[in-house]
Amino acid sequence: MGNIKVYLCDGAGIEYDAVTQVYEVFPVLITGTMLTVFVLMGVFFRSIIVPIRSVVSIALTLMFVFGLTVLVYQDGAFEFMDLNCFSKTGYISWLPPVMTFSIVVGLGLDYDVFLISRVLEFRLDGYDADSSVLAGIWKTGSVITCAGIIMG
Repeated sequence: MGNIKVYLCDGAGIEYDAVTQVYEVFPVLITGTMLTVFVLMGVFFRSIIVPIRSVVSIALTLMFVFGLTVLVYQDGAFEFMDLNCFSKTGYISWLPPVMTFSIVVGLGLDYDVFLISRVLEFRLDGYDADSSVLAGIWKTGSVITCAGIIMG
């Protein structure tokens, strides 16, 4: 009874292998993506603060998205609404976190570059730091908000 081997065949085995491989590579993907974002933002904006802020804001957004997903679909936080789209499933499928990561990073980085570029433009036009940030948010805020609503 010492060496027992169990083999899965057909769809279950293939899916198990796929899930295992994806989740083995996922931490490497996260690390590589965040390092790439950090390096490129640092090079393009010639700053150390901007890439730190970008990586932190993207990480916080991802934590919020994944945390809310667990609260809604695994824990049933919105069950009281009695809507099928918010019904508790008790688990989260393996694919959405992987797919969501790429989408959230792409959108977050896009909006971040848009905002930071506008702030930098005002700074180069001679505005002080506080005025540049306020003017950048004022000029891009409505566009970013509308784009977020459309994507949401």
